[in-house]
Amino acid sequence: MSAPNKLVGLYQLLDNIDRKDATINIEELHTATDCFMKYIRNVYNLWFPRVKEYNDKQIAEQIFVKEIEIKDRVSHTKYELCALIKSFQRTIETVDCDWRRSGDTVELRDELRVLKSTSFEAITFIDLANYYVKGKFAGYGFWKRLIVTSIEPFSASKMLLRNKIYKDAIGTFVIPPTSIFLIRQAIELRLKNAFGIDMITDNNGKILRIPGNRFIELLKDIPNDVIKFPVKRSLVMKIHKWSNYYIHAGFIPYTWEIEWAHYILDPLFSIGHFEQTWSLFGTIQIKKDYYNQIETEIKRLISSYLNINIKNIVVHRAQEPECLLVHEKIR
Repeated sequence: MSAPNKLVGLYQLLDNIDRKDATINIEELHTATDCFMKYIRNVYNLWFPRVKEYNDKQIAEQIFVKEIEIKDRVSHTKYELCALIKSFQRTIETVDCDWRRSGDTVELRDELRVLKSTSFEAITFIDLANYYVKGKFAGYGFWKRLIVTSIEPFSASKMLLRNKIYKDAIGTFVIPPTSIFLIRQAIELRLKNAFGIDMITDNNGKILRIPGNRFIELLKDIPNDVIKFPVKRSLVMKIHKWSNYYIHAGFIPYTWEIEWAHYILDPLFSIGHFEQTWSLFGTIQIKKDYYNQIETEIKRLISSYLNINIKNIVVHRAQEPECLLVHEKIR
């Protein structure tokens, strides 16, 4: 069984634009995206006719869990379809906004490549999901490798050093998912810097290597009245853990999952304010009294993890933390 034209037509159009550098016809693109979205929605309604609409947090709590038991695969398929639909809508809105602002630009073509990846992966996902829901593959004949070889990230690293992506060269396959490395690093640096940690050493000045997830554990236990955090903490923890599947095992997630990680975490990296004070890092607010004594908690955490005496741990504090310090309890 070949893939339906309404499903595959968008990918073919985007592939033609990408490979042949064809002129973008925005009306033709709208027609193809409308057909694609209508098909996906029809599949969703057919498979899950009486399901309520889920909000963004409910969807995100599910799609960043990758070790799915067999009995939960149908339910997980439901959330992945919701995630695909909403991510697709956000990308289309970005394309339309860029088009209205500047027409056929390089930036628009870059966004269309994200759409191209999403549309192709959607076909492979519907094929696989058909097996979970109906007990047999749809047989569309589309397939995408979802694990990388060791050569590809090495080649991609050389390209990134030169700020140059060589089309169809070894390594280009992993350039988009390599953004997951930066998501993970951004989370870890955001927390470390928000807590005002420059570095951590022993009494002899030797730097102690602390995994980023230890700071996430610290975040988990902080009372709500001494910290304001712009993203649900469980989601930060899940996205951080989710990054392991690519970083340590080379398993590539769906493009819409990476887009969701950016979408969910965006408030964490946005400008925030408290009363009349604005800050580039102000979306995290910490009560000053708690901030001043947080190194005690950090030492306790590191002492337990590294099995060293707490008296042999030195926390070097940053002059300017990536947070807003407030004097009153946070409501």
